[in-house]
Amino acid sequence: MRKIKYFLILFFLFYPAIPYTYCEIQRFDFIPEQSRITFFMQSTLHDFDGIAKEFDGFAEGDIEHIAETGKGSLKIKVKSMTTNHQKRDEYMMGDMEEGKYFFITFFLKSAKPSYVSKDKSKARLEITGDLEIHGTKKEVGIPVDVMTVDGRIHIIGQKEISLKDFKVKPTSFLFLRVKDKMVIKFDMVGMKNDVLRNVEANKKDN
Repeated sequence: MRKIKYFLILFFLFYPAIPYTYCEIQRFDFIPEQSRITFFMQSTLHDFDGIAKEFDGFAEGDIEHIAETGKGSLKIKVKSMTTNHQKRDEYMMGDMEEGKYFFITFFLKSAKPSYVSKDKSKARLEITGDLEIHGTKKEVGIPVDVMTVDGRIHIIGQKEISLKDFKVKPTSFLFLRVKDKMVIKFDMVGMKNDVLRNVEANKKDN
């Protein structure tokens, strides 16, 4: 009888951890050269877009238990953002106070799947996290499509934000007034952490 009681005590103590024992948690580090972050804005004269050239981050989790295991972050260097127009970029850096707020960051807080393929290689998620722009942090939700193949992850999504929410007031120049809304689109490619280490090791050997 004592053995049975002892077994039951151990079972209930460790039961919460049992489902995660079989999780296949994988970490993918984003590859800037293969990823793309773009932003789209409107003005009184015309629409324009730009890209972020310098960023890093990662995505981690097990797709079957993504709500419990999902982690991730993204850090964008503000100074690397460009619209390919020197004067407009100068105003943008001033509005973003690049000398004071060096980065735009996103830290994942939760991920909820609405679809997962049978082979677990594709999923549709609603991710929620803290987005910080211009020193102001807001919780945002973003729908994303995720695909994994050959040790890589592919994450695609977009989010419309209000610049006012982040205390950014676009400067008007000449006859152009930039509107408040900005659409951020991302197409992130990440390599599985152990694969990435092997690739970097091979580069050093060569």
